[in-house]
Amino acid sequence: AAEEPEPAPAAVAVADAPPAAIGGPAPELDALVDLWPAVLDTVRAENGLLAAILASAHPVALDGAVLTLAFPQSEAFSHRKAEDGGNREIVARALRAVTGHELRPDFELRDEVPIAEEPPPPTEEELIARLKEAFDAEELIHDDEEPA
Repeated sequence: AAEEPEPAPAAVAVADAPPAAIGGPAPELDALVDLWPAVLDTVRAENGLLAAILASAHPVALDGAVLTLAFPQSEAFSHRKAEDGGNREIVARALRAVTGHELRPDFELRDEVPIAEEPPPPTEEELIARLKEAFDAEELIHDDEEPA
């Protein structure tokens, strides 16, 4: 009995990618910014080094089917590596897999690259409130402690 071959990394990445609206309207830049981590994960499945190179790039413009990805000026080496034809094709395939649309990546260097702000870490009180809600729990207070 012949064994079934394991799927190629690109096929696994496509299967693991979030569902895309194939054939729907072209994505907007805001949507592509939100999907960029999924694109990086898809690239990582095929080429881990390229995903590391692209980690400092961010979608900054969409003109038709051309998605401009900007690197900070300090990342000139990463910019050059991303522009390699083979690497550009890997990014295009990942964009297609995640978005369902044929998008061509264009890479550039910029003085200021917008970086999505991480939300501040939750305070101790917020963490306790989340735990209480998640586990339908209540906080027990000893007689010698003051209530929070």
